[in-house]
Amino acid sequence: MNQNDVLLDKRIVYINSSNATFIGTTNFEFFYDLLEPIRDVVYVKIMKAEVIVNPAQQLNGRSIEDCDPIFIDLKNYNRLFVNVGEQNIKCFEYIPLNITGRYGYNSVPNKFLPFSTEYTTTGCTANDTNTFVVNPIDATLKRFDVQLYDKNYVVIPKNSIKSFTMVLCIYSQKKKMSMT
Repeated sequence: MNQNDVLLDKRIVYINSSNATFIGTTNFEFFYDLLEPIRDVVYVKIMKAEVIVNPAQQLNGRSIEDCDPIFIDLKNYNRLFVNVGEQNIKCFEYIPLNITGRYGYNSVPNKFLPFSTEYTTTGCTANDTNTFVVNPIDATLKRFDVQLYDKNYVVIPKNSIKSFTMVLCIYSQKKKMSMT
């Protein structure tokens, strides 16, 4: 057993766009309120993210190409830094649209296209690449703001995505500093 396991509480958060509140009607931007706040958050670990793209096979008027990324912005938790064209962007995660891995070199079928990332590590340390270290500690986590961006880091229209899900493990201090 890791020493951190004794000192940290863990909560699994399942974010699903069908249970979220969208900001406006055009873009794939929403917020997801937690049923109860989580105090003294120290780590946010991504376990899985999945997006189902509508059959149009385009995002923001551009054809989807093999391995195009969909970037996930999550409550200003920036664990990835990527150079996109002339800009450096910060985001929480990305999902590569691995078309050849899913459909081979044949033409992509005209149906919903599911893509995901999944991590199999079960522990959590500050050195895990799929873990964001919250610094300073988030005294009260009440909600997640989520935006999805295309390969050019332009917000994806709501009608381009059928659904989005993400599973996170939230680690917080057992001794709640914000309540003392």
